[in-house]
Amino acid sequence: MQRIQHPTATPDNRFTEGSPSSGTPATVVTAAFLNSVQEEIASTIEAAGIALNAGANNQFRKAIFSLVYPVGCVFISTGIQTPFQLFGIGTWENYAAGRVLVGLDVSDPLFDVVGETGGAKEITLSVDQMPAHRHGIERGSSTTGAGGGAFQSFVTDEAYEASNTNTFNATNPVRSVGGGQPHPNLQPYQVILYWRRTA
Repeated sequence: MQRIQHPTATPDNRFTEGSPSSGTPATVVTAAFLNSVQEEIASTIEAAGIALNAGANNQFRKAIFSLVYPVGCVFISTGIQTPFQLFGIGTWENYAAGRVLVGLDVSDPLFDVVGETGGAKEITLSVDQMPAHRHGIERGSSTTGAGGGAFQSFVTDEAYEASNTNTFNATNPVRSVGGGQPHPNLQPYQVILYWRRTA
């Protein structure tokens, strides 16, 4: 691109209509300038993969948006308008509904392919996933190995192991706890719209 270079242009290379009263001539539009403008616009349109069409007057605008938002790109919005309503180009689909986005990491098998999905809103821990811990044991009043006394209190297994006077009922040695219900697995979030251009 270039500014007008003809001697009739203003000192800062702008156009002037001239002034007959002062004898100032109007700026001459040169072929070099027009060719520069033409090629600047035409090359932008063609760079977007659009064939020049003498009957279309919106190709430059479409080219700019196609270069900024090519097919496959993701547009993020907090409004309800689709990108097509905003820009007037392309075919768009709602993308990643109900999911957060994570960057590609070729060194991690979970994140090494663009478009793959994973994760869950709720999870139920398996035994292996629970933190290592110990349960309390109910003890009886008997000091014999049979453990026939009435249950008196609830102590930790550390206390049980430290005393030979604590016996327990072998049919119910440890209290059962936990409900086995799934728990939320959501990071703090804010809902927005992701749109992916498909055409």
